[in-house]
Amino acid sequence: MLSKWKIPKYKANISWKIVEPFEEMQSGIKRYGFRLCGSDFEDFYTFNLKDLNNWLEKLSQVSIFTSFEEDFITIKELNKGASAIVNLCQTTVGSEEFAVKTVQKTLFMREPVTFENTISEISLLRQVDHPNIVKLFKVYETKEAIHLVLEYLKGGDGLKKIQKLKKFDEKAALRLIYSLLSALEYLHSQNIVHRDIKLENIVYINDFSENFKLVDFGLACKLKGSKNGGCGTAGFIAPEVLRNDPYSSKVDIFSTGAILYILLTGKFLFTGKTRNEILMKNKECRINQSTLNFRSISKTTKNFCTSLLNSEPTIRYSASEALDQLCIKEIFGANYLYKIPEFESFTYDKGNTTDTVNKSHVLRNVMNNNYVHPL
Repeated sequence: MLSKWKIPKYKANISWKIVEPFEEMQSGIKRYGFRLCGSDFEDFYTFNLKDLNNWLEKLSQVSIFTSFEEDFITIKELNKGASAIVNLCQTTVGSEEFAVKTVQKTLFMREPVTFENTISEISLLRQVDHPNIVKLFKVYETKEAIHLVLEYLKGGDGLKKIQKLKKFDEKAALRLIYSLLSALEYLHSQNIVHRDIKLENIVYINDFSENFKLVDFGLACKLKGSKNGGCGTAGFIAPEVLRNDPYSSKVDIFSTGAILYILLTGKFLFTGKTRNEILMKNKECRINQSTLNFRSISKTTKNFCTSLLNSEPTIRYSASEALDQLCIKEIFGANYLYKIPEFESFTYDKGNTTDTVNKSHVLRNVMNNNYVHPL
């Protein structure tokens, strides 16, 4: 309900509430609405189906849906990991394609960290919006599983790309690293650390595009200051993590350096017959300087790669510092000055439910015979 000055009198905290849309007939008239469920529930009505769909679109940014089987058809499996499976799914209405990451609830009892990681991934993806970061559209909870509805990226991942091309030329490698650093600078500015930067988590929009998205935020976290505790993929992990030293967002920069090395040489930075052997070399950061003498690669790019891979995090570049290096400027022009104009106008956190609701009309309860206007 609005005051006479058109200011909302009440606020509704709808974060993580379950949303159940419905249609019903009353006195021969079809009515549309949705139920918000938490410790209790309330029903809200809209003027028409279009308004209901507008509400559901906005509510999808902060709430949970339950009608996955009714809304989607599973087409095929795209990827499978230890804790989740990713399927290509199609909407039952409109036949739109999405990548759906599914985590079975049975894992939550056996591996509580899986539950924590799933909640964290949902929360963080709802906060971010960057052209090089995968978009999360909706979250569903069923009796058996949690489903994250993500944009479908039709191209292969970075590992498949390098296996096909063997290696990148210098400019192509730096263009990819520029886009990756752009995404990381954006994340780090919000105190978000990905913690699993690797080729498999760089996925191309399609087979014919150089544009990609950073995916899999299952190990990502909010980080102010420093943190302890190992995570990541062998061969890409920053040495301070493996030493169990306190670490910062610069762990993502070391991983970026490992990717640049692979792009330029077609070889992995640390190799071994076993995972433990790779981890040992990774921990000790044993990098043969002679291997960094890339043929046909400029000195500035070589120095840039070496700096990204510095084993001492206090000396290693931040994302912003890396973007300001000469080899990046040479690729993007002499007058290049890095900034993120697309994101300067962002003034609210989509995970902040109160701000989201206050940006428009407040929910009006049907018990007062009022309707809900679209956000």
